This record gives sequence, structure tokens and C-alpha cells, in this order.
Amino acid sequence: MKNRRQFVIDSIAAWFLAPELAQRIEWLAQHKEKPYLQDIKNPDVKIFAQWDYGHYHLTYGEDRDGDILNDLSWGRFCEEYLGINPNDTKSILDWAEDQGLHDPEYGVIYEIPKPGDPADSYAWEQYVEGRWSTCDCPSAEAYHYLSSLDLGPSKPTEDDPLGYLELTQGPHPGSNATYALAHDHSTLSCLQHRLLEIGEKAEIIVTT
Repeated sequence: MKNRRQFVIDSIAAWFLAPELAQRIEWLAQHKEKPYLQDIKNPDVKIFAQWDYGHYHLTYGEDRDGDILNDLSWGRFCEEYLGINPNDTKSILDWAEDQGLHDPEYGVIYEIPKPGDPADSYAWEQYVEGRWSTCDCPSAEAYHYLSSLDLGPSKPTEDDPLGYLELTQGPHPGSNATYALAHDHSTLSCLQHRLLEIGEKAEIIVTT
């Protein structure tokens, strides 16, 4: 599912951009190939923006390296994905039985890891393809943060567009990828301006 938010130069709506600001944003984008971003002291929110294949990929709280899950304990999998206590043997075995991992009648016994043990490959894949991709990774967090805010129209208007912010979840069948893209330098400039305008003390940090 894709939802593309517009940023416009002139409008009577709340996301109005003053002509002089729009001109500054456009000039920097065209002549310096960079966004116009304000320095924010003691920001409440940090959005990282990595230029990649003609757009900025946005992440929340840390850069895009944070999208790579380096470790997952069994306890974390139980609590965050299954929503059960990692010491609750019955609930875990019920889950394992539902997954075809535990069937005492046929001699298939699921060995429950200790909470601090690394999650096995089956649990790892479920978590990464599920909750991690859709909610917990920095890219998904950026999507959910930005999609919860009034950033501008999601349908084209008669106004002159200055930029487009793309919010995407599940771009094609079989994919749970969840992310936000700023389509160009101007979009990134407009995004920070709008965040500040609605009271979000947000700093946008460009990374390589």
C-alpha cells in the first residue's frame, strides 16, 4: 500500500509554504543539490535521511544500519512477538503445537530455549518478517511516526507541488517492508518545515 503526500508552494491550507521559503528550497535543490534544513537544538525527534537511488530513505531514531537485526533472544521473541512470558511452558508449547513444532503423540518434542538464549531460526524468521519489518525497525518507525501526523494532502491538488513524501507498507505480495521515502531534496526541506509547523521539534540528519 502506497500513500503519497504532497507538499505545495501556495495554498490556503495549514501546510502553506511562503513563496520566499519555497524559492530558497528550490534554489538549494537545483543549484546545490541539497535540502534546506534548520539546526534544531535539543530535538525531541531525530529523523535520519539516506540518499539512495534518487530519493531519501527515512529512519526514526537511528540511521539505516539499525534496520539490520543483529540479535534476538528467545525471551524477547516471546514477549514482543508472541505476547507471552518466556517461562510460560504451557503457552509456548501450545504455540509450538500450532506451528507443527510440537506433537508428543508422534514423538515430536519442542525443546524450549532459555529466555537469554538466541532465538532459533524459525522464531527469528517469524519476528523479522513480521513485527520487525512492520513496526520495530527504524524504517518502519519512521513510517508510523510520519503517517500519524497531518503532513499535507494525500491526493493531488491544483496547487504547484514542491515535493512528495511516499509512505509505503507491503509494496507487493509477500513483502512486509514498511518505509517512508522523501522523493527529492525539496521534499526533505518541506518535511522538516511542516514538522516544526505542527509543533514537532524534529531534527532531520542527512547520512551517507
